[in-house]
Amino acid sequence: MNDARPNADGELTPADALRSATTIDAKARRTARWPAWLWTAMGVGMPVHLIGIRLLPEGWLHTAVVVLPLLLAVGGMIYSAVQRATSRLLNKLVWPVTAVFVVLTVGASLLHSFVFPEGAVLPVVLTGLLPAIPCFYGVRRVLAG
Repeated sequence: MNDARPNADGELTPADALRSATTIDAKARRTARWPAWLWTAMGVGMPVHLIGIRLLPEGWLHTAVVVLPLLLAVGGMIYSAVQRATSRLLNKLVWPVTAVFVVLTVGASLLHSFVFPEGAVLPVVLTGLLPAIPCFYGVRRVLAG
């Protein structure tokens, strides 16, 4: 894994040490960016789920819209549990982004179930898009950092 080459005295040259440190840093950054891809998927998948569950007729597409975001969430939690490299920024962002996402998702679900009348398209679409906001905020922060 260590690509640095020692010189004739068995020590790393400054250039080789810098190259090795840069390589390790790049690998750590790539590994620490996985939440951006998960948040992107959730930012797209959950609105599709919330909107589709109310507006799509029963059938295989309706079932897929119901099941796929749930599988994505479970898969993301399992994947996050096995990750070893994280960044300070990620440690600072993951709980607030997740908490706001969950609150907005539950709020949208409750509004869809108990407040909006059957056939109300605009409120369903607008509230269905709300959970994407914290996801894309987290994506922007992780990929920019």
